Amino acid sequence: MPEQQREARFKQFSIEKQVDIYTYAMYVEPPLTEFARYVANNERKAIPFLLARLKEEKSDTSKAHLVYVFKEMHEYHYSLKDEPETVVSLERVIGDMKDEYRKKQCEEYLKTIKETSGFSR
Repeated sequence: MPEQQREARFKQFSIEKQVDIYTYAMYVEPPLTEFARYVANNERKAIPFLLARLKEEKSDTSKAHLVYVFKEMHEYHYSLKDEPETVVSLERVIGDMKDEYRKKQCEEYLKTIKETSGFSR
């Protein structure tokens, strides 16, 4: 399916289903990272669900995939500069990660969020 059609179809799903699809898409080769941007396109309304899902996840790999959505959101759809509670929540999740590779990856995503102005209209 062409990307525009795929994105339009993806937007028809609930945020819960979108995150499920994205999570699965990250485990194919090559990972379908464009789904992160599709989820991120939900902007601020996706934040509560994404944070709750982050807290539920056991796998640091899955957590890293979700933190990546926040980075994509910040860069391309909705700046997280005015979302200090979100940033603190991400810091907590990342601080508790055991997988050093994924933790370092997420620290880079968080650095992007904290040190850039992010998306502006």
